Amino acid sequence: MGASDMKAIQDKYIAQVGIKAEGYANAWAAASGMPSRTNQQLAFSFDIVTQNGSTSGLTFQDVKDFKAATTPGNADDLVCDWMLSRPKNMAGKKDGDKNAALWRNKLSGDAYNLLVFAYLRSQKANPKWRLDVMNRKGTLAARKGWVHQGLRDLTGII
Repeated sequence: MGASDMKAIQDKYIAQVGIKAEGYANAWAAASGMPSRTNQQLAFSFDIVTQNGSTSGLTFQDVKDFKAATTPGNADDLVCDWMLSRPKNMAGKKDGDKNAALWRNKLSGDAYNLLVFAYLRSQKANPKWRLDVMNRKGTLAARKGWVHQGLRDLTGII
């Protein structure tokens, strides 16, 4: 795996993932009225591409629509209640319970929107992995969360 020709192949695929993630992050920033994408949006998008392949057609408009369909300011409650209601044997359940407490009523602005997007994207994943997807993406949205039984603090990093 350390051979120069293998590294070249890896670099090629990393660049392709980066280009796709950059496109998602730029589209998100533009749709949300930001002049340019943030590092947080890029990290979030990179995780979507590497772990899920795509946004599954979801856009910022879907986040707006979801928020409009819930009681104002309660979209995160719906997300956190969903996390808490998952079966005990579901992948990521312990992390999900901790994250629901960590994220409920704590996020605003773009972080809140990314959390809603994380939820919407998780619902497009294989049902077995939906909570695990939510934990990963939600941690990137909140900049702090539990993933694979470890607390990840990304504050100041993204």
